Amino acid sequence: MLNLTKIRLLIILNIFLLILTSLMVSIIFFDFLNTEHNISSANLKNNIPNNNILLKDDKKPDLTVNEQSENSLYPILEKTRAAVVNISTKGKMSINNNPFFNDPFFENFFRFNAPQQQEIQSIGSGVIINSQNGFILTNYHVVKDAEVINVTLFDESKSVATLIGYDEKTDLAILQIQEEVLFQFDISKKTEISLGDYVLAIGNPFGLGHTVTYGIVSGINRSNVGIIKGNEKLIQIDANINPGNSGGALINLKGELIGINTAILSKGGANVGIGFAIPIQTVNKIANQLIRYGNTKRGQIGLSVKSIEILDNENNSRGIIIESVMPGSSSEKAGLLQDDIIIAIDNYQINTVDDFTYLIDLERVGETIDVLVLRNGLRNTFIVEVEPFPTLNEESSFGDLPPVNIKYLQGATFMKKDNGIFVVSVEKGSNAYNIGLRKEDLIKQVNQKNVNSLNDLYDAMNSRNRGVVMQLIRGNVSVLIIRN
Repeated sequence: MLNLTKIRLLIILNIFLLILTSLMVSIIFFDFLNTEHNISSANLKNNIPNNNILLKDDKKPDLTVNEQSENSLYPILEKTRAAVVNISTKGKMSINNNPFFNDPFFENFFRFNAPQQQEIQSIGSGVIINSQNGFILTNYHVVKDAEVINVTLFDESKSVATLIGYDEKTDLAILQIQEEVLFQFDISKKTEISLGDYVLAIGNPFGLGHTVTYGIVSGINRSNVGIIKGNEKLIQIDANINPGNSGGALINLKGELIGINTAILSKGGANVGIGFAIPIQTVNKIANQLIRYGNTKRGQIGLSVKSIEILDNENNSRGIIIESVMPGSSSEKAGLLQDDIIIAIDNYQINTVDDFTYLIDLERVGETIDVLVLRNGLRNTFIVEVEPFPTLNEESSFGDLPPVNIKYLQGATFMKKDNGIFVVSVEKGSNAYNIGLRKEDLIKQVNQKNVNSLNDLYDAMNSRNRGVVMQLIRGNVSVLIIRN
């Protein structure tokens, strides 16, 4: 019994000593904090630490404004962000949920089925390109079907904009506001864009307001992306752009506008680091037409061309060779000849047929271009006027049907022209459509035989029991169709 009592006393004594030890440690630690890391009550009241109490690594002088600028993109943005605006639109779009009533025959009997109107809203961005006249450039898809276009400037002031003109093929549009603004981008400069260049994207993603993202140029001259309807030549970037960024500015580290942010490539709608912008070269040409005329008017110069490799003693390069010159065309009048090699247009290098058609598409009918060609080893420049595409007379707008025994041509109509056979119409899904013929194609050769009349066309088609080889001109491009 006595031993049990002693054990209990020892346990109680140990507990008391443990508590006493813990208390002493707490007092010493608190005293250390109070003496070594003291903060004055005056500074504590203002939530400002005493500047005399610094960690060893913090004893450095404050950075100057110039030193901060070297580590920040703000000086670039300070000069440019005020030229970017936020755009919001409201409008109505006609919808008809029953395709049965889209047939004109039934529409005459069911007038009560008037197209329903669905309200639509859109957000996007825009860039000011003329501060004095209030001209704003944006994407056409941002303002398409809009009845009211609201613009919010950088200082949060708001204005109602008017649509001046648009070009659906390049997805560009010009708006105008009445207020005079102070900032603008210069779109007239020829700015070089290279792979790996650092870029900033400024816009209005998800309606959040002015937002800046940073990245590099991941690719240039991107084509066949399916973003716009025309010859694309897009800039690919990895800077984050999202819904609402469309129409916003893409600038380089000099603060120069190099493109208009347009779209992202994404299956689910989320940004995966693949965005596209319309280059400044396209912007400059199209915007000037829209401001002056309210529309674009594309043409041609009467050439059929194809890409070639140029081999010489110094280096190897690429260009396009003239296959044929349309009689009476502006190219013929200017002096261009078959087998001339086109190496530049308006000082822009031509490497492919796509380069050629892209540059011609940027020009308006009636304007002239400088075409640099290589002929017999010598370089010559020719001034060529852009002409309208050939049109059909009303009396001959229907064309002739081909004989029923020529299966490849069924579904199309044709007419004779001075320089070939013109495709007047092609029914979608027909045999002619399926082999690759399209409306307004100009057929030059069939099965290696020139065709100058409809009989030439039909005889050439019948010269082979199976398959067809057809050479034609589509716009400014030479197309070869081969079907076995």
